[in-house]
Amino acid sequence: MKINEIESIKPIKAKTPEQLRVDTLKNKKDKATDALKAERERQKKAKARDKIATAQDVIYAIKT
Repeated sequence: MKINEIESIKPIKAKTPEQLRVDTLKNKKDKATDALKAERERQKKAKARDKIATAQDVIYAIKT
């Protein structure tokens, strides 16, 4: 690094308790959104597995 690059780095200011609370709430919201997406995907896959199993049972019943 060059000296002028080091001088251009601005110090990070301490966040106020209100800013920390907002950041925490945003992080919780993001995690909840991700968890919701994951749960919907899990349920979608489970439903697809059930449909495949039912279809296989029908095919097997037709063959016999």
